[in-house]
Amino acid sequence: MSQLKVNSIIPVAGVPTGGGGGIVQVVQKIKTSAWAASIGSSGTVPTGMYQTITTKTDSSKVLIFVNMTLLIDNSYNGSAFDLLRNSGTDNVTGGTQIFIGDADGSRTRRTMGLQGPVQDNHSFNGFSIGTQFVDTPGSAGAYTYFIKFFDDHSSNNYFYLNRGYNDSNDGVQPRSTSSMTLIEVSA
Repeated sequence: MSQLKVNSIIPVAGVPTGGGGGIVQVVQKIKTSAWAASIGSSGTVPTGMYQTITTKTDSSKVLIFVNMTLLIDNSYNGSAFDLLRNSGTDNVTGGTQIFIGDADGSRTRRTMGLQGPVQDNHSFNGFSIGTQFVDTPGSAGAYTYFIKFFDDHSSNNYFYLNRGYNDSNDGVQPRSTSSMTLIEVSA
């Protein structure tokens, strides 16, 4: 009877046993603190909504999972967020847009528009929102992925992350969580 050796590869139907598709590393940023800001058309990176990964090979891919608990002021028109990538560690200045919509006329290209239903009394609306994307950064090295909020219409819309609008100290104003997870996958 043979014994299983440590680091043995056990074939599983449909799962690669060599070559590409293996998980190299997983890094995660969890944001549990509350954040709020007035957002304009130049955009704002919310505190803590970024994560750096140092890829090991030139051919690696990075699988990105973003989850946010978000509330937006009642002026939804033009509210959006982008997923961006920069070279370097904890670098959230500038950035390259990744995973954005096609160019079409004068429409702004974003990862996700945040237009949603507003009640008749113009009350604030909250929701869980996120995105997933597989990026190919192109060479081994440190890359920072981050979220940036925009308001391309009213230029002063409030965004609230992990908290409610008035944030009063009682049980009906919960604090919540957001996260960004990066998974390096071998090509």
